Amino acid sequence: MAKVTGVFKVFGTIQGVTLYQMEGTHLARAAKDIPKQRYKTGANYASFRAAGKEMGHSAKMSQFFRWDLVPYTRGISENRMYSRVNALMRKLVGCDPVSALGERTVAQGLATDSGRALLAGFEFNSYLSLPQVLYRGYDLDAVAGRFTMADFSSNGSLKWPVGATHVGFRLLHYGVAFAELRTEIRVSSEVVLPMQEAAVDLVLETEPLAMTEGTGLYLLRVLFYQELNGGFYALRGNDCGVVSVLRVD
Repeated sequence: MAKVTGVFKVFGTIQGVTLYQMEGTHLARAAKDIPKQRYKTGANYASFRAAGKEMGHSAKMSQFFRWDLVPYTRGISENRMYSRVNALMRKLVGCDPVSALGERTVAQGLATDSGRALLAGFEFNSYLSLPQVLYRGYDLDAVAGRFTMADFSSNGSLKWPVGATHVGFRLLHYGVAFAELRTEIRVSSEVVLPMQEAAVDLVLETEPLAMTEGTGLYLLRVLFYQELNGGFYALRGNDCGVVSVLRVD
């Protein structure tokens, strides 16, 4: 093992030499290649194999979870959203209280209170959260599938990005069964309001889900628009919309 000196510190493996930092000291050592068969069968690598299996499962469940939401997160979620959902799935795997290491699943983790708490409040835009956009409370009737804000003033209750003239609200009821790899989504009509002081009763309603297994989620999408030549164009940028998980059942 050698110590690395110099102004520039590099980390990683270069031409068979691995450079890393340990306890504040920069070190270098020859990289070791583990024989494939030894990795597959060796007892010393059992924990690595288990971790790799769970990471693969988490990545698969992340893509499965995101797929039906793409039409509603497009233009709102940032580039790192995919890695953040992957990380969320790995945390859900860690909540599985019944399976052995390497066999833990997102479905079992989400069946726990701690797992559902991890998913509740998840933001698809890491730069902007719903409380940063919406300055007032709301009512969500999960049985009826109804989101309500009475006496809602779009001008006084929202943080508007530069250039926005209108805002659109849409409620999503998303059923996801990770064990069965089944999803179902119900979406309300979009309510588009101008920036105005006049108060209105905002109501969003979705139809009930037909599937009974898995987990039900309610999500709210808030998207800002600019009116131009008689049309509405969705704004793009870190502060132009949110998709937030309101409730997990």
